[in-house]
Formats: sequence, structure tokens, C-alpha cells
Amino acid sequence: MRTLLAALIVLALPVTAHELSDSFDVFGEMAVTLDGTEMVLPIALDLNSNASQAEIRPLYGKLRMLSVSGVTATDAGGWDAPIINLIIQIGGFGQGTLMHIMLSEKGQNKNKQTVANMEFGSMDLPEFSISEDGTVEFRFSAELVRTVLDSAYNQTLEEGQPPVKVIGTVSMIIPEAYRVK
Repeated sequence: MRTLLAALIVLALPVTAHELSDSFDVFGEMAVTLDGTEMVLPIALDLNSNASQAEIRPLYGKLRMLSVSGVTATDAGGWDAPIINLIIQIGGFGQGTLMHIMLSEKGQNKNKQTVANMEFGSMDLPEFSISEDGTVEFRFSAELVRTVLDSAYNQTLEEGQPPVKVIGTVSMIIPEAYRVK
């Protein structure tokens, strides 16, 4: 009886999420529901390669581009798929326009993409804020579609594949070295 009770208690405990190792400086998170599955994806700086999973770059004029990727931490402390990448155009007054979302899935062929952009799928950015200190917060939702790239990199819909629904929030403070003002 004690063994059964102990097993039930263990099963009732939440599953511990994996975390990135000390080789990463986590500065934000992407909390998403991906096709009904809730997950929290860290956004970090890789201290070994100095690569950031979020950055703001100049686009043209006063426009800037925010690229942010939420990654899945592995049990070894590294990162892997699923990865959700968003591209947001930031206007001169700090308003955001969602331009592209891509989901990288485990084992996904490089010629296949799961996306929403100006041509495929649908996406929404109902709330977006950015401050001078690099604090960025926003909500988003999208219906991603599966596409195929041919040898000339033309993108077409993959027939017979259902859309992938994603909703989420992002909260982060982008390190100064990875943002233009």
C-alpha cells in the first residue's frame, strides 16, 4: 500500500522542466501554447559563442527589426527544437508589426518550414511594448502552415497538412550589445 501511495504522489508532482546550462545567460522567456501543449521556452545569450537569441538591428530609416527565438532546453543543458522564431518590425515610435513566425520542429526536413508570414498563415500582435532599457514584452497568436521549398527556394503549401496554432507571450530584457536604439 505504501508503494502504491508513493507512486501516486510521484505521478501527481509536476514534471521538472529542463534548464539551460551555465553556458547561457537567460534574459527572457517565451510562454506558449503550441497546438494545445503549454511550454516555456528560454531566451538566452550563449556565453561561449556570444550569440544572442534576441536582438534588435537597424532596418532602414527609423525602422528596426527585432528577432527573437524561444528554444527548448535539453536534459544536458543545451538547446534543441522545438524553436519558435519571431521577426517584428519596430517603427519609429516603438510600435511593433509582426512580420514572420517560424516553428522549427524536431527532425524537420530543411526543405520544409512551418510558418506564418505576409504570404502564408495568419498572425496577430495585439500588444507590444519596448522601453529604452531593452525591456520588450508582447503577446502574439498565429496559425502556422506547413510549406515546402523547391530547389529554387520557391515556397508552396504542403498539401494535406493541418495548421499549427500557437499563442504566447514574450518578456525579456535584451542585453545592450544586442540592440540598436
